[in-house]
Amino acid sequence: KLKLDKSNSSYEKELETSKETLNSFRVKYDDMNEKHSSLNQTCDDLTKKVRQLEFEVESKTNEIRDLREHCNELDKTVKQRNLEIERLIKKTEDLDKELSVRRNATDVNGELSELLLNKDNHIQEIELKLQSSVADVFGFKIGSS
Repeated sequence: KLKLDKSNSSYEKELETSKETLNSFRVKYDDMNEKHSSLNQTCDDLTKKVRQLEFEVESKTNEIRDLREHCNELDKTVKQRNLEIERLIKKTEDLDKELSVRRNATDVNGELSELLLNKDNHIQEIELKLQSSVADVFGFKIGSS
């Protein structure tokens, strides 16, 4: 009977040790399950975040495309305006040349007017001298009755 008790005691100890080991495994298993669940949650969260970022990237890509189109339109407008500016510069240069020609013509007209006035004055002087000479020669004044 002593042997049996001893053996029982040994079995009880072994059983107790096995229970402790089993409990320890259960705690570890629960821990691992909790970590696994947490990792699954983290994975789900990361998947949601990736989807959100993909959406944001697509949205930003569309914005960039729209901005590029707008920039292309602005480039076209700038090129058109530059052509208009070049045409206006050319027209201004042409008008400057025409103005210069007209000023020169005005100066020439002024000189011609002055020459004509001088010519008229000179003709009047000659006529007066001629009248005076004729009067001296013939003894009367031309133009008087």
